Amino acid sequence: MDTWSTSVGSRLTPLTRQECLTLLGSRTIGRVAFCLPTGPVVLPVNYAMHDGAALFRTSSNSSLAKRLGDSSAALEVDDLDEETRAGWSVLLRGYASTVEHRDLPSSAAERPQPWVRGARMLYIRIVATEISGRRLDTSDDPADGIPWMRS
Repeated sequence: MDTWSTSVGSRLTPLTRQECLTLLGSRTIGRVAFCLPTGPVVLPVNYAMHDGAALFRTSSNSSLAKRLGDSSAALEVDDLDEETRAGWSVLLRGYASTVEHRDLPSSAAERPQPWVRGARMLYIRIVATEISGRRLDTSDDPADGIPWMRS
């Protein structure tokens, strides 16, 4: 059988903004995307959501610190199960900027805690200008992926 067939497998369902925010808040690891003069870069980060924005820490001499002081960036987070071919993916696109310590969440529990050793004292926030997501669900109905076969 053709692996590109739309008659079997999973279907994509768009997520609402609120569903996306809930899913982003349920995880702490994602991938930050930004551009360098040599091209796009995607790096894993641990993050926390606060007031609809993604917050993460880095060292002041990292490529993230050098490029994300005032620029466009994205955070992508997903949860996929290869065996069942189900899961979800959320993309937060927005504007990244450094955060002064006085503007951080008051509770340490609301701040991201770096997994990597070393000084990670610079906080960067990506304020969402767009959030989108999709859920990948398995379907038991072989006609579900074929619009003209639905009743």
